[in-house]
Amino acid sequence: MCRHNCFFYGLLAKHNIVSLLVDCCSDGDNHTRNSACFAIGNVAYHNDFFYEELRRCIPKLANLLLSEEELDRTKINASGALSNLVRHSNKFCHDMVSKGAMLALLKLVEDHSVVAPNSSWCESPPKVALLALDKMCVHTSFRQFVRASDQYSLIETLCESEDEMIAKHASNIIKRTSQS
Repeated sequence: MCRHNCFFYGLLAKHNIVSLLVDCCSDGDNHTRNSACFAIGNVAYHNDFFYEELRRCIPKLANLLLSEEELDRTKINASGALSNLVRHSNKFCHDMVSKGAMLALLKLVEDHSVVAPNSSWCESPPKVALLALDKMCVHTSFRQFVRASDQYSLIETLCESEDEMIAKHASNIIKRTSQS
């Protein structure tokens, strides 16, 4: 309902749907968690209307990124949702760091060595996490966090990747973090 525009935001608010989506991020069913992450990413994409209501999903999304049992698709959708939660505002920058979301994204990028070299961009959680970090590094606090992280040298190394998209996003992150 929110994939292309915010037309249904009023109905979602009226029926408390966004709060239910946040709860679904910790549901026992992995397909429910995956769908909730996808929906949250779409709800957060167009504007910051639901940001305050979505604040409590930040630690849940971070936990999904770190779960070894979680579906790759869920990790991809969780990475995108986290990125969209700072797309229109920097009000969640502190929460993203303090609730472990930034570290979870960096740890997911660290898993790049388990990615098949020719895997498609949209099918790889580490690649999508790198893309999310690239987008998120428009915010100063994120640039500082990434620059100080243990994974920074890995991101520098990824600038030389044979995978053009990995090299592009890693290079963007290095350029952005040098601005801090």
